[in-house]
Amino acid sequence: MKCTLKPENMKSKIMAVTWMFLLLATVAYSQDVVQETSNAFRTGDTAKLVQVMSDKVQIILNGQQQQLAKDAAGKKLSDFFSRNKPASFSVIHQSQKGTSGYMIGQLKTQSGDFRVHCLIASNANKNKITQIRIEKL
Repeated sequence: MKCTLKPENMKSKIMAVTWMFLLLATVAYSQDVVQETSNAFRTGDTAKLVQVMSDKVQIILNGQQQQLAKDAAGKKLSDFFSRNKPASFSVIHQSQKGTSGYMIGQLKTQSGDFRVHCLIASNANKNKITQIRIEKL
């Protein structure tokens, strides 16, 4: 028995496999951002958070909303962590669709518990945090 593949069938199969690998790579990278963000919140490491932030980040702390450059956002979060020393952080939910996603977590600190929402978007083929919302529970 001879196996023959027509060129047009081969092209479509190659395209399908290529798209599948691109999708898996995007999802895997998003998982890395979620993991790095989770570890940074767990330890209060603002330098690690700044590494996964977009150049401009919307920071919402206790209802106060600001659009900041990532370095200024890092300073704002550093101030937050100095007043609220992290004890633990757990991811409650995460999702991704297309080039954007989000993560919801719970931050336990010595001064109380907080809900953390992070929006993640693809920027120049890299997934970066575009918004961080921290609300006291």
